[in-house]
Amino acid sequence: MARKRDTTAFSLAFLDIMSCGFGAIILVFIVIHYSQETEPQDVSAEMMAIISKLNLEIEVGTRELRQVQINLEDTEERVRTNQDEALAIINTLRDLEDEIDQIVNVDLDKDQAIAALKTELLELELETDRLEASLETPGSSGKSLEQIKGQGDRQYLTGLKMGGQHILILVDASASMLANDPTNALIRRNLDDSTKRRSDKWQRAIKTVDWITANMPGDIAFQIYTFNTEATPLIPGTDREWQVTEDEGPLKKALENLRLVVPRDGTSLHNAFKVAHQFRPRPDNIFLIVDGLPTMAETKGRATVIYPRERMRIFNDALLQLPDGVPVNTILFPMEGDPDATPAYWVMAYNTGGALLSPSSDWP
Repeated sequence: MARKRDTTAFSLAFLDIMSCGFGAIILVFIVIHYSQETEPQDVSAEMMAIISKLNLEIEVGTRELRQVQINLEDTEERVRTNQDEALAIINTLRDLEDEIDQIVNVDLDKDQAIAALKTELLELELETDRLEASLETPGSSGKSLEQIKGQGDRQYLTGLKMGGQHILILVDASASMLANDPTNALIRRNLDDSTKRRSDKWQRAIKTVDWITANMPGDIAFQIYTFNTEATPLIPGTDREWQVTEDEGPLKKALENLRLVVPRDGTSLHNAFKVAHQFRPRPDNIFLIVDGLPTMAETKGRATVIYPRERMRIFNDALLQLPDGVPVNTILFPMEGDPDATPAYWVMAYNTGGALLSPSSDWP
């Protein structure tokens, strides 16, 4: 009986061991099977991520391609615009060539006009020599030239009209009055005010005003203006108001203030003549001291360079501001590089009944 019980116990223990081993094998198979099922799922998630990334890159690339197409269309439009502008420039160049041809023809006419003026100048010099010789003959009264009666109330040798009851003197005070050529004028305009006032050309202008006022008849009304971009009376607070010579104070004050003026800026002849037009009573004699054609109209334009043809147009527009029937006596200190000024002011003097005087550097 005892041996039988031992055999049964051994058999149950063996079965327990076998059952555990079998169960372990089944568990291993279950784990392996689960791993095989989850791996494709992980692979599928990675593929989806890659696909999403590729789709995003495709979308970005599509947007960039669309932008490139838009830029290409803009470039083509700019090319068409540039072609139109190039065509316009070519047409402008052709117009300029035509204008140059016209200018060449005009220059030929100017040469003829200059030759005629030189002939007339020679005749005037001969006439001056004759008059000077006649003054030196025995029996001459010995009186000053101011007392010699010539044509009307003109100063005998210069031809300037000195008479009138309301005399207006206009003095160019632009930067060009600092020198006789543009280069030195540009240099001197950057100097200090004291040096500018001492410029030879400006001192000649001041002495010319002294000469005019010394030769004016007595008991008249006068006014003196300087002009550059604006026209300004030498006596503050007397704009468009006549001053009388009976009282020496206004004339003395005006000449003192003239010596304090500093030439600067551009030249607006329009504003100077506009003042003459607005005087009441209007002037019956105008003296204009200037060195060339104006460089600006009533107001300054945008252009930094102004060409001779434009300056001539501005000059002609300024003439429209002059009061009718008033002689304009121009004393011209020519600026180099402005050949059109002399004939232009000569024509103005002829049309107004005035005179043109272009004196030597030591006058008056």
